[in-house]
Amino acid sequence: MWVTHVMNRFNLVLMLQLLCTLPESMVHVRAHNACEVGEVIQGNKIWRWVLFSPDPCQCTSVRFGGFSQIPPNLLFQPVQVDKPFVGSNIEEIRDHYHLNCISLTCPANGVIESSTFRGEATRMITWEDTEAIGNYGEALSVICSPPSGTRFTIGRTEVSCKTTDVKNNSKQCRFAVVIADKEAPVFASCPANTEAITDSSRATASVEYPIPTATDNSAEKISVVCDPPSRSEFAIGQIIVSCEARDSSGNSVTCDFQVDVKDEEPPIIAACPADQDIVTDASQSTAMFIYQTPTATDNSGETITVVCDPSSGSEFAIGQSNITCEARDSSGNSVTCVFQVDVKDKEPPMIVACPADHDIVTGASQSTAMFIYQTPTATDNSGETITIVCDPPSGSEFPIGQSKVTCEARDSSGNSGTCVFQVDVKDVEEPVIASCPADQIMPTNPGEATALVVYQLPNAQDNSGEAIVSCSPQSKSHFAMGLTNVTCVARDGSENKDKCDFQVDVRDEEPPMMTTCPAVQDIVTDASQSTAMFIYQTPTATDNSGETITIVCDPPSGLKFAIGQTDVSCEARDSNVEKPVIASCPDDHIMLTNPGEATALVVYQPPNAHDNSGEVTVFCYPPSQSVFAMGLTNVTCVARDGSENKDGCYFHVDVRDEEPPMMTICPADYDIVTDPSQSTATFLYHIPTATDNSGETITVVCVPSSGSEFAIGETNVLCEARDSSGNSVTCDFQVDVKDVEEPMIACPDDHMMLTNPGEATALVVYQLPNAHDNSGEVTVFCYPPSQSVFAMGLTNVTCVARDGSENKDECDFQVDVRDFKWNSPLFSWMTPDTTIE
Repeated sequence: MWVTHVMNRFNLVLMLQLLCTLPESMVHVRAHNACEVGEVIQGNKIWRWVLFSPDPCQCTSVRFGGFSQIPPNLLFQPVQVDKPFVGSNIEEIRDHYHLNCISLTCPANGVIESSTFRGEATRMITWEDTEAIGNYGEALSVICSPPSGTRFTIGRTEVSCKTTDVKNNSKQCRFAVVIADKEAPVFASCPANTEAITDSSRATASVEYPIPTATDNSAEKISVVCDPPSRSEFAIGQIIVSCEARDSSGNSVTCDFQVDVKDEEPPIIAACPADQDIVTDASQSTAMFIYQTPTATDNSGETITVVCDPSSGSEFAIGQSNITCEARDSSGNSVTCVFQVDVKDKEPPMIVACPADHDIVTGASQSTAMFIYQTPTATDNSGETITIVCDPPSGSEFPIGQSKVTCEARDSSGNSGTCVFQVDVKDVEEPVIASCPADQIMPTNPGEATALVVYQLPNAQDNSGEAIVSCSPQSKSHFAMGLTNVTCVARDGSENKDKCDFQVDVRDEEPPMMTTCPAVQDIVTDASQSTAMFIYQTPTATDNSGETITIVCDPPSGLKFAIGQTDVSCEARDSNVEKPVIASCPDDHIMLTNPGEATALVVYQPPNAHDNSGEVTVFCYPPSQSVFAMGLTNVTCVARDGSENKDGCYFHVDVRDEEPPMMTICPADYDIVTDPSQSTATFLYHIPTATDNSGETITVVCVPSSGSEFAIGETNVLCEARDSSGNSVTCDFQVDVKDVEEPMIACPDDHMMLTNPGEATALVVYQLPNAHDNSGEVTVFCYPPSQSVFAMGLTNVTCVARDGSENKDECDFQVDVRDFKWNSPLFSWMTPDTTIE
């Protein structure tokens, strides 16, 4: 019996355990639940009666079952009593087992949700769906706390409802009243839009603004959070600050205002290049200069591009050029730095054609020669017109001898080039002796056979201003007896000479000197003779002439002398005899050559002469009516008597050439064009020839010479033919060098410009294009000119380069003026109140 009881309880426990572990959906409760009660052993070995049911209030009857222990994993707490009760009276079952089977119904879902009234922080909530039924089916009253009709505050409020029956059994239920606050806070006012300037050297501005205040229906203190917060670092540009007021219910409202951070701080250029001194490129008037473009930083932190004008690698003209480098940030702030490039021209000008050395002769009766030469031309890398200064200048009077002409071409930078040529002025004009001394008759010096002759040197003049006169025999010389021809020569520094002659007639007027004359002799007649032959010593004699003197005694020695006194006379006589005398020699003659000839027919009157014999013949050579060659010719005239005694004199005939050479046909005027890419033209012309009555070969010298470089324009060529007598003739012609070569121009690239803000035009500034011309002189003009106001759209700019000969070249480029639109993506960062500097 006990075993069976135990087994039955064990089976019941397993069954109940299995039943209780099944899902609720699988438990089938019959309409009349029969619950079992049985004994179980507790931990202290006490047997207790246990009503085994998940919900004892569902038990409509109780009967015994068999189980000995409560399964450890039982999902409900069974009812334990000391004494069992079995039966089917529900009230007795509930009373015996102390069951609280009150049914209390709370609002569905356990939550009543509502929201506050507008502008309020509460809501009155009522409910009617709480119901309580007691253990015995009676209706019970329900008390809730807080009660229905209470004004509930925002949030979740737990409501506890309780009912109690007459036996003091009670039942509670809970539900929540959730009052939602769906009303957003309200801002008192939103801050106005504000502007700020970036902090020094920063890309941001620390902006402090008033935090707006907000109120809420909940009456709670509303915290306002702004993003970015006040005193934050605001970047350059327009930043929207959004302020949010949020209540504890999560309702929020925002207000926005704008902080416009303006960057008014210009960039900083790190290091402006130092001033530079450079020299022109070879043979150029410019120098290409590559420099390091400076860098710049900006408080904005953006990458700053530095633009320099003129740009690195540009061609810089001679002189000082300012280079302006500008750093501009996206806010339009800019800073500039300026440095100088001083292009120095250290290249000397190049003299095109230095004149050749020239040989010329002095002008008539002049110590100089005026020489007109073609001043050479010069070119310079600078392209400027170079003036050449020659010293002595063309047209100067050049002295006799070699003179250096130094021509210097100097450009405006002080560079100079020189060329040197020689002008050799030859003096071919003979000196002129004014008058020769007159013939002189001089007695011998006492006791001598000569005479010391002193005469005045004749005066002479020469075109050179220098003439040295020398005579031979010299004055103060001892002249022998007789006629001596004295020739005086006037000689200039160029070995030109003139001469004249005069005669010195040294006469011996001193008688011989007898030695001791024989003494008186007494002699006797010869034997048987009436006479006496007497031989005596003939005396001797000396003479100043030094000649042997013959003494003639009469009667001579050895004659027979008659009785008585006979005077013997001895005479010593020298050889001096009387010569004819020419009264006066003709004056010197100056004759001109016969036209077209190198000679002159000379007619003169021979001089008169007289002689003691009364008979004298005069002869001159060359005779009168002879043809004389050019230059000085001595004419010697001799007077001769019948004893062959003679006298002579000289005079000069100076045949001069005053007839200029005769030039053949002079070249006609020429029109030529410049050599390609040159400002000059090399021109070879035919040099005219010339003939002269002298028969000499005449050299024609033309300036500028054939083969010279002729500059643009008209140049007069002067050709001169000069003979050795200094007679000259000239002819001239013109060489007109025309420049027909057009300049070359290179236009700038097309320009794109934006209209000036608020205007329909743009002020356009552009660099005039470069142009060069073979003449070195070119003017560039563009229309419309730079710094003009251009209308919107495409405008064609025409640039014309024109040289001094009216040759021209032109080019075109376009300027596209576009409308400055605020809504352009390029300017999306701007607003109409953005300031553009």
